[in-house]
Amino acid sequence: MGIDERRARSQASDRTLLSLFSMATYEHLVVSDTKGVAVAAVGGYGRGELSPGSDLDIVILHQGQFSEEKLGKFVNALLYPLWDTHKVDYSVRTRAQTQDAARGDLKVALGLLDIRLIAGDADLVELVAKDSLEAWRDKSRVRLAELKTSMEQRHNRAGELAYLLEPDVKEARGGLRDINALYAISISGAVAVPLDRISKAQLTLDNVREALHIVSGRNKDRLLFQEQDKVAMFLNYSDADAMMSEVAQAARSVDYLLEHTWHLVEQKDSSRRILRRTKAQSVAKNISIANNEIVIDEGAILGNDPVISLRAAATAAQLGVPMSLETCALIKESLALGQ
Repeated sequence: MGIDERRARSQASDRTLLSLFSMATYEHLVVSDTKGVAVAAVGGYGRGELSPGSDLDIVILHQGQFSEEKLGKFVNALLYPLWDTHKVDYSVRTRAQTQDAARGDLKVALGLLDIRLIAGDADLVELVAKDSLEAWRDKSRVRLAELKTSMEQRHNRAGELAYLLEPDVKEARGGLRDINALYAISISGAVAVPLDRISKAQLTLDNVREALHIVSGRNKDRLLFQEQDKVAMFLNYSDADAMMSEVAQAARSVDYLLEHTWHLVEQKDSSRRILRRTKAQSVAKNISIANNEIVIDEGAILGNDPVISLRAAATAAQLGVPMSLETCALIKESLALGQ
């Protein structure tokens, strides 16, 4: 159970698709090589993160060189053997059609950020990957605004993972979909996102989702009461409460980083005309505000000021600005050392 198993599951699907691609190309496209045609994984499959109930998200790329009849027979031969054992989400497009689809559909654009060759023309897939990355970065202000709106709508539907009794570990606020959003923001280059801070949280949520698929035998991401004990036992937690506590902590970690990241994005947008960083301003004893974030002053010794953490949090709440991630890490380290 873990990253290795999800990667092995993805690689097994790759091998199946590669074999089917070879047979379908030989039988229906009747070409001596595969230049100008390819199959690529996108989304979670592109990242090599297949859980047992995950869809196979693929795009079949071509250059318009085949008749509709020939291309249709090829696609059917490629996909038909998969439908008994997998749920396949696929599209058939040229490079230009892929660009058009990404411009008009945020979900398509996000999926293409993780495009990965499975079989066929590697150069064609590389060009599509290059197109997708450049378009995402060139239009990052517009696309990130779309992403935030879409995310807020999803949060309103699915609620907050950390506080739900039966949460959706993928769609709820603080869940796996938000982790994907953080990766997309990072790829845009708009701001630096310290993704290492949520690596443990991601592993926790991925493992819970994978175990849920296994014990339920279905592609479902909502952790219902009647399945929590089974999932906890499968993952070797002492009980369901222990598991749900860890899930909630993971969600809070993701949610905080996401809120902090959007704060940085908004700060960047609002300060594009400012040529230098703002000077830190003292707002309480050993507490300052710098770049619209609460920070504990350099040189402050937390062990000599036992309420400085509370003072920093209270000041942040009063001023309506977040504490910097560095300050949060400093407080966490101090608590771990018992200072």
